Amino acid sequence: MRPHRLAPQFAAFALLSSTVGALAEDWARIAAETDEPAFGLRLVDVFPNSPAEAFGLRVGDYIYQIGERSANALPGSNRQHEETLFYCPAGGRKESVTAPAGKIGVFWEMVFRPQLAYLRGEIGTAAPRWDESAAAALALLSTDPAAAAESWQLVRGLGYPDDELHAFVAAYCDWKLGRPIRVEEAFEAIHGEFSVMPHLYAAHLEDMAHASGRTDLLRRLHEMDPDSSLVPSSWIVSWERFDASPAPPRRLLDYPERLRQRSLVDEL
Repeated sequence: MRPHRLAPQFAAFALLSSTVGALAEDWARIAAETDEPAFGLRLVDVFPNSPAEAFGLRVGDYIYQIGERSANALPGSNRQHEETLFYCPAGGRKESVTAPAGKIGVFWEMVFRPQLAYLRGEIGTAAPRWDESAAAALALLSTDPAAAAESWQLVRGLGYPDDELHAFVAAYCDWKLGRPIRVEEAFEAIHGEFSVMPHLYAAHLEDMAHASGRTDLLRRLHEMDPDSSLVPSSWIVSWERFDASPAPPRRLLDYPERLRQRSLVDEL
């Protein structure tokens, strides 16, 4: 009997469902029972006798905002005045503390878990027939973009719509897989959906716009949330000036030929 031509697709979907069912259920529990962030800093070390230790922060806890800035703007900052630090203990709920000026004394790693924001109803379009598969595909974005792109096609096969999350996933996979990045489409879809753009979108759109050389998008993103932007406005102004008046192409021999006042091609 001739095999059905769609069998491989259904087999892939069955494999995805069977191997990530428990994982998707766990993400659902984390999303429902904790305030662990979809985008933030996970602490991998807390220095002895540091302000962080005094706050009660521990390895595995999350920082998601400090003052008016998203966590992505925290790296490398030596703050000049005290600010409110917003954090979440691992497996817990959001808390805050007043952090003094200076460094707080932690090592961290950036976490990107859009599946939590999706399961909390903060991004995307939820529906029972694709929720588990969507969460599983989103969980792959930061670790295996190729697998995420393939898994997202299965989600689309279940009827997932052309919403802002789909536009973002497409652009993100373009970026990570070295393809032309559909960052304009992602920006317009997200900007049209949110009056205040979620930090997990804004930070990655900024990275994608930077990778694409899209100074216009970088300016728009910077102006939407200047406190959390990692691209200083002075850089944007410099890039805009260069875009407006690009330097003409140069030949390697231009300068020595001017010095000698004759062509050097024949001598070579």
